[in-house]
Amino acid sequence: MSSSTNSQPSALMQPSKSPTESRSSVVKVETNESTYICKICQTVVILKNMTTEYLDEERDLPLPRQKKGIDHTQTEPIRGFFGVKDMFAFENVGFTRSSEGKRYLVCGECEQGPVGFVDPVTEMNYVSPERLDVLPDVAAAAVEAGK
Repeated sequence: MSSSTNSQPSALMQPSKSPTESRSSVVKVETNESTYICKICQTVVILKNMTTEYLDEERDLPLPRQKKGIDHTQTEPIRGFFGVKDMFAFENVGFTRSSEGKRYLVCGECEQGPVGFVDPVTEMNYVSPERLDVLPDVAAAAVEAGK
């Protein structure tokens, strides 16, 4: 891992912007207020208050299920990602191999995803709340108490 502390989104994964728009305007210091779990297997992906920033930006992520007979990766726009610098902050996440210079985050248990992406420049790990479910408060308290 790089020792870089820059938490700005990379130009490779960034949508086009006008030259006058600041990249830092979309990154906010914010933590996740819920524990997030996989929509398929219900495995905890990240516990409450483990993220360090929120990227309020739209990115294209590959669809979890690709249609057969199509010669390109189908994507959908996803807006909003929680950022984590240390990959060990996750409870259960996997990382894909690089594809076209991009790496994605998947559920570490069932490999469903992608649920986020890795910024290749800053090495920040961004997870989408839209691709995960929220663990109900009662269950979250039990999970956190068991740690």
